[in-house]
Amino acid sequence: MSEHAASWPWCEGEMAERVRDFDWRDTGLGPIERWPAALRHAVGLMLESPVPIAIAWGSPGYYLYNDALRPLLGKRHPRQFAQPFIEAWPEIEAHAASMLAESLAGRSVQLRAQPFDLMRDGTCARVLLDVDYSPIRDEAGRPAGMWMVVRELAREAAVRAAETSGDRERTLLALSDALRDLGDPGEIHDAASALLGVHLQVDRIGHADSGHGGLLIRDGWPKRGRPRARPAAALAGLLIGEGGSTAGMVIDEVAADPRVDTAGRALLSSHGIAAVAAPPPRAPGIDRFVALSRVPRVWTASELGLIREFGERTHSAAERARAKRALATSEQRFRAVADQAEVGIAIADRDGRLVYVNDRHCDVMGRSRAALLGVRIKSLTHADDWPGDAERMAALYRDGTPFSTEKRVLVDGQPRWIRLAVGPWRDGCGAIAGSLAVSLDLTSRRVAEQGLRDSEARFRQFGDASSDVLWIRNAKTLALEYLSPAFETIYGQAREVSQRDPDYWLSLVHPDDLKRVRGIVRGVRRGVRASYEFRIVRPVDGRVVWIRNTDFPVRDDAGEVQRIGGIGRDITRERDDAAMMETLVAELQHRTRNLIAVVQLLARRTLQESGDIDAFGRRFEARLAALGRVQGLLSQRPDGQAVTFDALLHQELDAHGVGARADSRVDLRGPTGVPLRARLVQTLALALHELTTNALKYGALSDAGGRLAVTWCIEGRDEGKGPALRVTWEERGVRLDPLRTSDGYGRELIERALPYQLKARTHYELRKDGVFCTIEVPLDDESGVPLQ
Repeated sequence: MSEHAASWPWCEGEMAERVRDFDWRDTGLGPIERWPAALRHAVGLMLESPVPIAIAWGSPGYYLYNDALRPLLGKRHPRQFAQPFIEAWPEIEAHAASMLAESLAGRSVQLRAQPFDLMRDGTCARVLLDVDYSPIRDEAGRPAGMWMVVRELAREAAVRAAETSGDRERTLLALSDALRDLGDPGEIHDAASALLGVHLQVDRIGHADSGHGGLLIRDGWPKRGRPRARPAAALAGLLIGEGGSTAGMVIDEVAADPRVDTAGRALLSSHGIAAVAAPPPRAPGIDRFVALSRVPRVWTASELGLIREFGERTHSAAERARAKRALATSEQRFRAVADQAEVGIAIADRDGRLVYVNDRHCDVMGRSRAALLGVRIKSLTHADDWPGDAERMAALYRDGTPFSTEKRVLVDGQPRWIRLAVGPWRDGCGAIAGSLAVSLDLTSRRVAEQGLRDSEARFRQFGDASSDVLWIRNAKTLALEYLSPAFETIYGQAREVSQRDPDYWLSLVHPDDLKRVRGIVRGVRRGVRASYEFRIVRPVDGRVVWIRNTDFPVRDDAGEVQRIGGIGRDITRERDDAAMMETLVAELQHRTRNLIAVVQLLARRTLQESGDIDAFGRRFEARLAALGRVQGLLSQRPDGQAVTFDALLHQELDAHGVGARADSRVDLRGPTGVPLRARLVQTLALALHELTTNALKYGALSDAGGRLAVTWCIEGRDEGKGPALRVTWEERGVRLDPLRTSDGYGRELIERALPYQLKARTHYELRKDGVFCTIEVPLDDESGVPLQ
């Protein structure tokens, strides 16, 4: 390969490297230096493109793709590289074949939002794709391959949603960080307005404080220092309603919105407002934020939700700051008592945020004071336990009803159990300002109890789902402590019967196995592990079932055998299958030996009859073909169905170009569907072959005036030996050669082999005008059992 060819393709990237390093000589594409110019040009364009692109070249569609397409392939990369296109995507074979066929036919197709079920990472997933595919033409202008551009829609949407969600969460996290250490409501409102304005990219944010009413418009960011705040009473009624109203207004373009009357439009225009977002709050009495834009813009649902969230969080932060001020006068007195307490003490405001915790409560919660203060009780409580707590807290705030509860709290993502006695925490006027809780740590006790329950539940789920019998017994009394439902399926008896009587299952053991089973159980009780097989007799139907048991001792902390356990499986089918396999192998060996013997006899007799090697070859090949047709007929029959005589006869005649439909000289009469045992078919077919061959050479089928009649029927045999198939072969109108002898392999087969091998009765006569032969073959076996 030349240095120039070795360096192509000239771009970088994993797929370009694979194209350079791949051994193409054993593929249909051939060595890379011999690729058509059209293919090399297409591959070069594909590898340098940032768009996901694939190429399928030639009628097999050898599959090449660029780096941008690899994420779509998942774990199938790089196995699909350089494979035929249909083999690369077997789960969408029909789609793949259609795409390739369309492109090689010179057609270009666009698929939009087309669903495909693809195997990418070990599982099948529904993927939504835009696919554009078109032909790649060779130097003569003929379609030689497919160019395919792929875009995964669901993934792009997910990425955009993730980016939006991530940006929103980062903004909220920044808000929490900014408000955490602020104690003045005014500073809280300033910080929140600045953050919201920067995020929404507007230079003015209106804020309505739920505690004082009115509307203040803040601006001045991103300059340093505190934002400027000025009242805007005239705008308040228009944008947020009066008092505690939950009205709102979202306008993308003030000048074109029909909801704004002339006076309102003039008012907003005088303040330089072209678009406004004042979404209504989720509940009354919450701080409100209003975004004001100097240019028209479309407000998204995510932005409106963020504005509401800012109002709620700012409201909570401002209320918390006020509560801290109210509590400041009494906190020092309370702290002196609480810090000395032997139990955990915590105080939360009406929003459920912790405003005080003592050292013991920090120990109970497994967190520092800084990690607890300002955090909502709900966020600390396990999700499954919060609904009950929420109802009790609502009753406490409503009428002051105290309560006690045991619940889980989350510590580093792990649950910890605590007991709480919760009562109302009142302000100086006697109003309920929050809750006070006394806490105790119950983790050690509850974890132990829950672990025991979970372990037992998992064991029972496993046992109930298992198709094997699982059991546990007391090692001393043999009383059953657990018995899985599979016992009823395998043993055919309700579990309750065995659970009442520990020895009941032994009564089901087959008498011949009982002594051995008892000895094994005694050994397991002494600490010996055992695996053994035995039989049971099901009481429900008397059926004998083979069981394989694996028994093992279960020891206590002192090493003594406290329990014994076991797993029992029904292996009756396994044993039956093993026995059947032995029978089938033996039958196969027997048939193989018989077939070899038949072939040896054919070769020997054909050699004796042949004057030269060419004659031997023709005769031997014809007889082997007849034998092969029989074997094919035997191998193609459905399971449980026998070869029928009429099928065997028609096959042999059709193979020589004669038969009831193909030749008017032939007359076939007899019942259809007469089944033959497998051991009859081979020898009987050879006899029919010899009769047909002789008729074609010397008999009725060699002369235009000859006639062949084959009739068959089922007759009863004497001495009560069962039914037999009687076949009559009669030729007429034949001008026989007076020098022809009556000896030959065919006659020997009929007169000697059939009686010997099949217990048949035969008669072979060479009459003046043709052969007359009768064959009577028993249809049952030597024991008298019929075929079906």
